[in-house]
Amino acid sequence: MLFVKTQCPFDIRKENIFKPSGKRVTITKADVNTRTIYEIDGRNAGKYYSECIGVPQSEVQNAILDHPLAEYSAAKYLSHLLQVLLLQGQLTCIRAYCPNTTVEILNLDDSLQIATDNLTAISKTIPRPGFVFVINWYPSHHRI
Repeated sequence: MLFVKTQCPFDIRKENIFKPSGKRVTITKADVNTRTIYEIDGRNAGKYYSECIGVPQSEVQNAILDHPLAEYSAAKYLSHLLQVLLLQGQLTCIRAYCPNTTVEILNLDDSLQIATDNLTAISKTIPRPGFVFVINWYPSHHRI
């Protein structure tokens, strides 16, 4: 949380550095208490997820933060990062998923272009801003 008291004009923007991949899947077996996904579309979660993102299962750990799961709500994707691919092929998540939840696998978008576009838009709203403060929350293996 950040509090700023100012008389100056200000502009607040929210960025999403992910884009839909077009791959919608259904979580078919999950444990909400441990936030673990065991099956996606009736298949081993880790194996099927690795196929969906196009990397070998042995390399999923390095690619997992670039391909979060997202639920579609109110015309927006709400992304939820995966945490760990466990050895038995299950996935643990920052949030719990109920069985029969449909999600989209997202891809990392061009974050530099997104930031540039937002800064350009801010400078049109506030010409020659005296200060720009950017917060980028991108957790790796953080449990809430």
